[in-house]
Amino acid sequence: MRAIPGTITIAVACAAGTIAAAAGPYQVAEVSPLAGQTQSRAYGINNLGAVVGRSSNYDAGQGKAVDRTAIVRSPAGTVQALPTLSGESGAWEIDDSGRASGFAFNASSQQRAVRWNTANSTILDLGTLVNPNSQAGETSTAYGVSSQGVVVGESDIPNDAGDFVASHAVVRTLAGSLLDLGTLDSSHPEYEHGYSIAYAANTSGNVVGIASQTATGPWLFRPFIWNAASGMQELPIDATHSTGEWYATTINDAGVITGHVIPVGGQSTPYYWTSSSALPTALPMPASHPHGEIYGMSSGGVMVGMMWNDAGDERAFVFQPGSAVQDLNDLIGSGLGWTLEFARDVNDAGQIVGTGTHNGAVRGFILAPITVLPEISIQDMSVEEGSSGSTTATFTVTLTQP
Repeated sequence: MRAIPGTITIAVACAAGTIAAAAGPYQVAEVSPLAGQTQSRAYGINNLGAVVGRSSNYDAGQGKAVDRTAIVRSPAGTVQALPTLSGESGAWEIDDSGRASGFAFNASSQQRAVRWNTANSTILDLGTLVNPNSQAGETSTAYGVSSQGVVVGESDIPNDAGDFVASHAVVRTLAGSLLDLGTLDSSHPEYEHGYSIAYAANTSGNVVGIASQTATGPWLFRPFIWNAASGMQELPIDATHSTGEWYATTINDAGVITGHVIPVGGQSTPYYWTSSSALPTALPMPASHPHGEIYGMSSGGVMVGMMWNDAGDERAFVFQPGSAVQDLNDLIGSGLGWTLEFARDVNDAGQIVGTGTHNGAVRGFILAPITVLPEISIQDMSVEEGSSGSTTATFTVTLTQP
């Protein structure tokens, strides 16, 4: 037996999950627009890595996107159009079963909340609310979709006189009904006054959004949580901004809620609630970009969104409680031609999607964490040569996490 003294340190590649790895910077990839279109945006990502958003052209004369088309990007990177009702469309979120939420225009040029099944490329018009006099709203849209396929959003609903059209938060149940969540002001019939919007739902059936606290007179908007057992409940707010407009935008299965407040005459400050009964905590925003909003959150509490300053410089950010808010532009390689402006969603693998510019063109992006592998130290290696010509090596391995 021959002893080989010393220590050999090598870097190795291994299958994901075989050893503990630290989250590092991100690799960025483009979500391409459809052929013949010039812009793309990425809004939602599921835990399998499928992304939804929209592709479009840009009309400089109108100053807006045109020919908007909902898209889905497979985990392998293939982008394809989702079916529409009869006009433009856009997708907001996708669950792990491939059900996506969003909007599409019908043959009457009315915007409708829709749910896609991306597995078989089908679309379902979720309809609009109807008041007790059988008067239906014209428009609706869907924002969030839970892991069970429950869709939340908002829908028009006219009052009896037909001279006021409220827009109320809605839940499309698995049974197929469209529930009107009403507002926080219960002194009037639900469909007569007020506004509300539902943005997200978790697996426990909790829905969060924004609703008017006073349905007549001066408007006052508050964040809410709703479930079938308790109805709509107002979330606690920071009394410093008691007259501000408060939003609740996401909720995970642990019950953590994110949102923001727009103070009177001010700009957005992002907050999160550790539970529906806890006071909200403001994000520690950097001095360079003091304003912001949270749009996506993982089950582990990683939050993503957009931050900006008074000069209008917009940056996508990532935040985890206990850490600092980080500009995602600082976490990708330099010289790539990217400016990441808006992070919309994050999955449990840490992949983040959003929109920015790539070499001057508006593009959706997907960020994937780069795994930092440990160093492997081989110590006290011994080699024994067998009689048949075979060689057996014996050594001690030490893993060192960077």
